[in-house]
Amino acid sequence: MKTLSQYSWLFCMCLLIIVSGVTAASLEPARDVLGRTSNFFDTDPIEKVHNITAPTINDPGRDHILIDFEGYYHNEFIGTVFGSVDTTFGPTWVSSIDADTGFGSGNFANEPSPDTIAMGLYPSSHSPVNFSEGVMAVSFFYSAAPDALPLVVEAWDDANGTGIHLDTAIGNLIGHSSFGADCEGDPTGQYCKWGVLTVYSADTNIRSITFPGAWSNWFIIDDMRVYLNYENQLPATDTAGLIIMLLIISVGLYVSGKR
Repeated sequence: MKTLSQYSWLFCMCLLIIVSGVTAASLEPARDVLGRTSNFFDTDPIEKVHNITAPTINDPGRDHILIDFEGYYHNEFIGTVFGSVDTTFGPTWVSSIDADTGFGSGNFANEPSPDTIAMGLYPSSHSPVNFSEGVMAVSFFYSAAPDALPLVVEAWDDANGTGIHLDTAIGNLIGHSSFGADCEGDPTGQYCKWGVLTVYSADTNIRSITFPGAWSNWFIIDDMRVYLNYENQLPATDTAGLIIMLLIISVGLYVSGKR
């Protein structure tokens, strides 16, 4: 006669399969963030440069800053976003607007903010994000094709990825529908599934973040939150954490059922 723990083991395994399952890859050709199938070093002309204040940022006091990238033109250098802490994106970071709006050619969907995201035109390991003063945590949504994975973000206590290394976060979520992501456009857009990455420090000393090894035009970010403290709840992390937790619980239940 099966014990309760053995039934729990079977239940957790079924749940694990459901959570980790993906649909078959789309027959539509894979395109980069700008909707192109050509070499990712090709870049579209940059229209113009300007610094955006409101409505690009939401700055609720000294808690955190939300940078949603709304208000930029398509393919515009992001530069410095001003707030309680000024956030400066290196020279390869540009904005992209969802193609469904008719104002851009962005190949993405289900973005956390209304229409605009950020991306790197060249390998983004050469283009850090700097903060005018130390912060405790940096969090953002990302969507990526396999070529950009694992997506690594590192936190440093000095500008341009220098000084003491404080934290590393790694993302492995495939967000591109042509490579198995179980998502759809709105109505179009192949980068349509989003995860969250967050780097932390025990003190307000994060002065820059870097993306070592990341391939440009194959990953995008949106809704970056810069925290002066993280006592308030941070965005939920990737489903990978849930899968690992289910595995640990399942193994424990199986072992206890064998006793």
